[in-house]
Amino acid sequence: MRRSPGLCCSSWPYPRNYAAAIALLHDSPQNLWAPSSLIWMAFGVLAGSVFGAAGCLSHDPAWRWPAVAAAMPGAVLLAEALLWWRADHVQRPDAAATATIEAVLGIALVMAAARGTAVRMRAVVTSILLAPLCLGLFLAAGFGG
Repeated sequence: MRRSPGLCCSSWPYPRNYAAAIALLHDSPQNLWAPSSLIWMAFGVLAGSVFGAAGCLSHDPAWRWPAVAAAMPGAVLLAEALLWWRADHVQRPDAAATATIEAVLGIALVMAAARGTAVRMRAVVTSILLAPLCLGLFLAAGFGG
């Protein structure tokens, strides 16, 4: 199996963005080690690990369930769509439109990531089934609560 740069690609932009905000917007340097910043960076490392492994497994011929690996990113976007559907539509009038965009992007991403018609259809169904699990993980982590 080939190695994935997912971990590196998901974790390094966060400190860079905080450093740019310090240099360009004159934000406080304490933002780099604030608890919220460290949590975002930890989630970046976690997401990079999960999606990097899923990307490798979705194209590995030895892996028996490529649909599961291809479904992971779509499931996360569908869970985000569910978070937007749960939002207060009075204070966030754009929540329904954002949820629709996230759901369409989630399905489109799965369709683009999976190879072959049968794998694509299984991946779409799998991402729909994994979305409530991802939503539960989002809520447990304190997002959308």
